[in-house]
Amino acid sequence: MLKSEFEKLAGYSVSNEDYYDILEPMYMATDLDKKSFVDAVSRKRFEKKKEKSSETLALERRIKEEIASLEKEIQWNKKRIEFFEEFFSETKDVSLKNTLKSYKKEIILYRNKIKALKWVLQ
Repeated sequence: MLKSEFEKLAGYSVSNEDYYDILEPMYMATDLDKKSFVDAVSRKRFEKKKEKSSETLALERRIKEEIASLEKEIQWNKKRIEFFEEFFSETKDVSLKNTLKSYKKEIILYRNKIKALKWVLQ
């Protein structure tokens, strides 16, 4: 079996060293068919992890910082809402009610941004 065949059947990449020094000799020593052999191999042990570039690491750091900033904004808006609702619960002031609505909409927006950024990190 070729390395490319192994990777295609397995659905992941392996290092040249692992394939030629371990996997190929193991395969040749068995009488298993290709698919059975691939199924028997431990993915955790042989899957080649992709190394992240410095640019990728920097981008991840900036995304995590942005998530932290958005989470702080959510907390700040929650405190604003709590304050206004507590002290002005009886008011009929439309502008105050609109302000509360805008804070609540911002929270929703920030949560959606956080979800999107976390998805990017995956």
